[in-house]
Amino acid sequence: MLVIIPQEITDDSIIAYNIPKEEPGATDYDIDALYLSGDRAVYGNNIYQAVAGVALNGTLPWSADTSYAASQRAYVEATHKIYQANSDTKGQDPSNYSSGSSPVWTEVGTINRGVSLDDEDFWVQVGSTNYWGMFDPYTDTQTVGVPVDGGFLISAEINASKRNAVSLFNLAGDYVELTVLRSGSVLWSKTVPIIERSSKTYSDYFFGRNIKIRTSFFAQFPVYFSTTLKVKIFGSSVSKCGKLSPGYLKNVATTLNGVNLSIVDYSKVNTNEFGVTSISKGKTKKKQSIPMVIDTVQISDYYRFFEQQIPSTPCTFICDNDGSTECMTVHGIYQNFSVVVPGSDISNCSLDILGIN
Repeated sequence: MLVIIPQEITDDSIIAYNIPKEEPGATDYDIDALYLSGDRAVYGNNIYQAVAGVALNGTLPWSADTSYAASQRAYVEATHKIYQANSDTKGQDPSNYSSGSSPVWTEVGTINRGVSLDDEDFWVQVGSTNYWGMFDPYTDTQTVGVPVDGGFLISAEINASKRNAVSLFNLAGDYVELTVLRSGSVLWSKTVPIIERSSKTYSDYFFGRNIKIRTSFFAQFPVYFSTTLKVKIFGSSVSKCGKLSPGYLKNVATTLNGVNLSIVDYSKVNTNEFGVTSISKGKTKKKQSIPMVIDTVQISDYYRFFEQQIPSTPCTFICDNDGSTECMTVHGIYQNFSVVVPGSDISNCSLDILGIN
């Protein structure tokens, strides 16, 4: 069992990147701007969508000194509401006279201006920007490459000092090129194909469609100081990456036979009173239960590792000891670690992992 303990990526960690920060169809969030339902705004590296908000269409803020005729409208900035007068009125604040048996005002709309993005009545977070998609904690928020000659490309250079491994998930394209640099000199490099032929005969090779698509992998490289890792993901028709996670590779234990791999489907099946069944599609998550063996003298070290170093931390778990079985490399968190101590030399233990996507 290998574990890549992730190193947080921040804007300062990114040395060079070919993906623009601008998000099509969204603008930088401005607390003084008026947003309509469906508008999108970017704050930090996240995209938010307005779920409430209408146009003012000439409606002015309510004033205690103004006389309002029936059907005339005014808005109150403090309540973020538009009101319509039910009768002639003056000096009656809509926020205080819009309820009861004979309300003076009726609420007719919502103003989305000056509202915090944390207010779920007005905003919902829809995901990361394309710029940040492969750096956030999830694997299903993909960064999409930009057009270049011959295809599409994602190219990023990040700080790799004191790191010795990187994992990539939810890939699409033709190949990934990894290079470790120091002061412009290449210290290590590796090219990993995303699409490979799996032909077993000449007939398959020339006439078949037998291909193997690699959606995730990890790579280990020598650890150096003052280095950067350059990642290129190229595809002739598409280039995507759901998660790029550099970190430090640690050999935790030896995986035994009997690994339990499962997929949990969070879709819901609903049947109404007439017997009509509908399916609400949900996400799927990997779940793995790993039997392992460790040296008994190291039990305390393992307990400290799982208790103090990686609780609630999304890591890359390489459950087959070497990464040769792709489905046993998972990005997730551990849910349970337990040890049985049968003797003085070696002890059996188990680890339960829940994938995060």
